[in-house]
Amino acid sequence: MSEKNNEVDKVEKDFIMIDDERYNLEDMNENEQGIFMHIKDLSERIAHNKYTMIQLEVGKQGFVNALKESLDKSAEDNGDGQS
Repeated sequence: MSEKNNEVDKVEKDFIMIDDERYNLEDMNENEQGIFMHIKDLSERIAHNKYTMIQLEVGKQGFVNALKESLDKSAEDNGDGQS
């Protein structure tokens, strides 16, 4: 017997894929539709936050690079290669 993970594979406008089974929104009762909407909203937020995380990491790295460049320049200006 295979054990299901209850993993959401895909969420679209009017259907959801869970463990390779497709469920249509229109076939769900009101409670299930509410749960579906929560899953859809959370999936969208997760995707957005992943995108935001990439932007934040790239931005942080830019500041780290700028600081390192400035510290290296300061060290050169002071005539020593160390801080």
